[in-house]
Amino acid sequence: MRPLMSPFFADPAAIPPAVFRGLGYDARPASFSAAASAAAHYDFNRWRGILCPVLAIRGDRDVFTPEPDLARLAVMVPHTRLVTIPHCGHFAHIEQPEKVQRLLDELWSR
Repeated sequence: MRPLMSPFFADPAAIPPAVFRGLGYDARPASFSAAASAAAHYDFNRWRGILCPVLAIRGDRDVFTPEPDLARLAVMVPHTRLVTIPHCGHFAHIEQPEKVQRLLDELWSR
């Protein structure tokens, strides 16, 4: 899993082997493929009905979630806060858990 998942981390060498093993145990290729197929026909306008606050996080080195995707989300969902975490890939909760926790605490305190 390390070679497959390394591009999703800003500093893959800093990620413990157990994390990569866990991602491997969690991998469900058939489910991922089904979700990708379903997304091709998904009506994203449904998101306009979300009225609660939304925190959208990406890392500045996120190869999976480009910044324009979050910008489109913010246009569709009125109470969205966009955050890009420096020196972070796609898995912010793994690479920067304290930062993610602070952002969640801020969201919940509002």
